[in-house]
Amino acid sequence: MAFNTTLLLLVFLFLSVNCYHKECHPRCGAIPWHVAGMCDGLIGRCICFYGWTGPNSKFRIGTRNKIEADYCSEACHYTHDYRNTQCVYRGTGPTEAYKECQPLCGHIIFRHAGECLKDKYGKETGKCLCWWGWTGPGAQYRSDGRIEADYCVLPCYYTVGFSNPVCAQGMNEYV
Repeated sequence: MAFNTTLLLLVFLFLSVNCYHKECHPRCGAIPWHVAGMCDGLIGRCICFYGWTGPNSKFRIGTRNKIEADYCSEACHYTHDYRNTQCVYRGTGPTEAYKECQPLCGHIIFRHAGECLKDKYGKETGKCLCWWGWTGPGAQYRSDGRIEADYCVLPCYYTVGFSNPVCAQGMNEYV
């Protein structure tokens, strides 16, 4: 009986490893002196270590700014709490930034004052709707008098019926 159980267990292990494991690009973590990522066998993509990116990369949803790519071979500055959209590539060169809300938008721990904007399908637009009296880089007034920005970290006086032009101009100089 123990032999049959062991045999079944070995067959299950063999099938699960060989059937559900996806191969990553050969350059993912393969060069001994340049290991900048590791293979995620469930999706067949290379997960880059902080500070590295590569072709066909994108930010992984639900992580602290982790990047997945074909392989990780190019240095690019980003950390768990700093998202650098220049590190995201499609194909072999930079493209439009990935449209995920910045961690600084409405993060309660850091007391930032906004909420992630979503389109009519519920997908994040990459912009932050600031609470009344707050602004940030890339700020623009909306038709309802509120400000949308990349993220909302600076206090600036405006309210219903009063649009303070300072709140939407030159904010990049202060952040």
